[in-house]
Amino acid sequence: MPRLTNRLPSYRLHKPSNQAIVTLDGRDFYLGIHNTDESREKYKLIIQEWLASQKKLPPTGPTGSRTQTPIDITINEIFLPFWEHVQQYYRKNGKPTSEVRNIKAALAPLLKMYGTYPAKDFGPLGLKNYREQLIRACPI
Repeated sequence: MPRLTNRLPSYRLHKPSNQAIVTLDGRDFYLGIHNTDESREKYKLIIQEWLASQKKLPPTGPTGSRTQTPIDITINEIFLPFWEHVQQYYRKNGKPTSEVRNIKAALAPLLKMYGTYPAKDFGPLGLKNYREQLIRACPI
């Protein structure tokens, strides 16, 4: 009988490539250069998504698991033109309206969590994780 454990899959070094790696459901996910802030953030994000989906992965893997290429547009790159639009559109008497502040407050956690990830890789698990972060941050 398999032993049940509450331990999380470990963040570890893949020596041949000097990359951080985590194994989920028998599949290895490379996280970038080992022991960097970026790789630790990717690890944290992948684990959050894995836990949010009851420890099951979608066929494509977690949001941050794919390798970025120069042609991948990131969430930040999508946000920038939208932010310019917001600052111009939501004005009254030449001043920004409260809607600018509301949009910024709503999207700040998303950009912090997923800003550097390719937009094409942001899917339902990423949205669920973002929603959970908003719920946890709610003062109610």
